Amino acid sequence: MSFPAYAEYKDSGVPWLGAVPNHWERNPLFALVQERDESNTGMQEDNLLSLSYGQIKRKNIDDNDGLLPASFETYQIVERDDIIWRLTDLQNDQRSLRTGIVRERGIITSAYLATRPTAIEPEFLAYLLRAYDVTKVFYSMGGGLRQSMKFSDVKWLPVMLPSTAEQGSIITFLDRETEKIDALVAEQERLIALLKEKRQVVISHTVTKGLNPNAPMKDSGIEWLGEVPSHWEVASLKRSIDLATSGPRGWSDLASEEGSFFFQSQNIGRDMEADFSDGKRIEAPDGPDADRARLHSDDVAVCITGGRTGAVAHISALSEEAYINQHVCLLRPSVAQLCGRYLAYGLFGLPGQEQLALAMYGLKQGLSLENVREVVLPLPPVEEQRAIAEHLDQQAASFGALVNEAQSAITLLQERRAALIFAAVTGKIDVRGSIGSAVSAPVERVLPSLRAVVGGFAVLQLGRMGRMAVMKGGYLAEAHCGLSELGGRYERYAAGPYDSNLIAALERGAAELCGVQTNEPTEKGDPVTYAVPKAARAPMEDLRSLAGEERAQRLSRLLADLSGIGRDGVEAVATLYAVWNDLLAADRPADDDAIFNGVLTNWHDEKARKFKRAELELWIAWMRRNGAVPDGTAPRTDHQGNLFA
Repeated sequence: MSFPAYAEYKDSGVPWLGAVPNHWERNPLFALVQERDESNTGMQEDNLLSLSYGQIKRKNIDDNDGLLPASFETYQIVERDDIIWRLTDLQNDQRSLRTGIVRERGIITSAYLATRPTAIEPEFLAYLLRAYDVTKVFYSMGGGLRQSMKFSDVKWLPVMLPSTAEQGSIITFLDRETEKIDALVAEQERLIALLKEKRQVVISHTVTKGLNPNAPMKDSGIEWLGEVPSHWEVASLKRSIDLATSGPRGWSDLASEEGSFFFQSQNIGRDMEADFSDGKRIEAPDGPDADRARLHSDDVAVCITGGRTGAVAHISALSEEAYINQHVCLLRPSVAQLCGRYLAYGLFGLPGQEQLALAMYGLKQGLSLENVREVVLPLPPVEEQRAIAEHLDQQAASFGALVNEAQSAITLLQERRAALIFAAVTGKIDVRGSIGSAVSAPVERVLPSLRAVVGGFAVLQLGRMGRMAVMKGGYLAEAHCGLSELGGRYERYAAGPYDSNLIAALERGAAELCGVQTNEPTEKGDPVTYAVPKAARAPMEDLRSLAGEERAQRLSRLLADLSGIGRDGVEAVATLYAVWNDLLAADRPADDDAIFNGVLTNWHDEKARKFKRAELELWIAWMRRNGAVPDGTAPRTDHQGNLFA
């Protein structure tokens, strides 16, 4: 895809911008935005927000990392369309995305800078700052690298500004094009997730059933394990390992620029490999503790504390002396009974991971050495273990090649996305004609994005029930009607599946295509409302063009059905659908008991307060009558921790 350049250019006088269209005007940032500083004194607001990967997202205020409610009084209140800047830790972190646009009123840490666009379109500024961000403009400001900056440090940031109408053209173009790219990225991410899930299934099946499909089987005596080959044993690890230990406390004080490698939890790779490419060093310790905590080839390392608890690595070979720290469990298999590579696959697969997950304790998800020693695995003869490990190495290599290919595609797409944004917001390409504006001759109408079209439908049909109902309509449009191009990433929020970026796109689409005005609440607890023009009509022709007749009719019928069951009904149906789909996708039992338990226990505390099982039984019956039944292919929402443990 290519677009024409503007007719005339001038030197912007800014090295990272280069030449810009002749009619664009240079402005300092402070002429276009105001610094905000509204304190949350008295806990006026409790909708906690955070800046994560360049997006402003909701965060559970109850999961507050030890902060007390009074602590949130020091936070600042932000409003929709504010721009948040994280201008801290500049020396140590030059990879994070440091700006994001706010989609809803809430509170965010006062360590971040909040600005309100006053003479520039908020979405244009958000795109512009993203372009500045990825080209590392912030790191060269202020006469050298600083640890942190304030508004006074960025107020003179140069902005080359087109007219308001042209800003709107650029916003519309980038919304549409980045949505397409994001959808392609989401497809590759789903492919990677499916490949990893399939690899896990292959590993789990092979370490429990073996390589011979015709082998005689016997009951293992363990419900979750089922049958195993009749010549295998089933036993806890403590019977077939010579050593289970961790590094003593206090060794971190021995850290040195030279010495032996200090193996920590971050050196446990994501694909069962040990990473010795980067890490601390330690002065070689003395004594029996040091000897026990020294790594040998064919050892297995398991992370036992922190966010990566349960991660597994096989020490296939050692090129130098290395010692583990206190957060890593070292398992040394008995040579005559256990192959280290097979042990690692057993712990990496579902049998080992589920047992470790059940053994975790406390808020930090820790494991004791005894927890690891008590893990039960099927144990074939050691030569058969080696054959299984070699087979799984080949399978893992095949899966790894496919994952790497998908990851390379994501990298290329993200690079194209960044380049497209930079080109559009700095005037390197003229996109006005691509949306049918600012051209002298008629041009073929360019279709709006699918998110915009679905937004128009969802707000017109469900908007009277508020934002959450519109969000559920968007989720079910993708999950049940097959509109995967929406590319949502849904979180388990109190009111059901939620994606802050998607709901913002749906509301923008309703405004652009149907003239709908979104009215944010002025008082805490009041709902979002939508002002819908009397002449507004759902963009059916656009939907047919983008989604095809079958999917268009399916969405139209679904939204019509949902519009008649009320806000609570829409919430119940969307949440039931998500839990049901997640169970199917995880290859777990998806009977009514499992689905209801997922809603009332594994979703959010609010669900059990709002719904009783009898109500959910009525809604799941409604779903079956109306054909709103998942098949396990919808976007998953069970990526927020071990929800099914």
